[in-house]
Amino acid sequence: MCEEDILDDPEYRKLFVAKRANSEMTESLVDYLKVILLQTTKE
Repeated sequence: MCEEDILDDPEYRKLFVAKRANSEMTESLVDYLKVILLQTTKE
């Protein structure tokens, strides 16, 4: 199964989108935590 087939399938597509959104959310969460850590170490 090639990637085009997977993206044509709505179920796979949902999973793919959810996975991508999840990793983006995780990245922004990590950035947010880094900022908090920096602020607390400065004080």
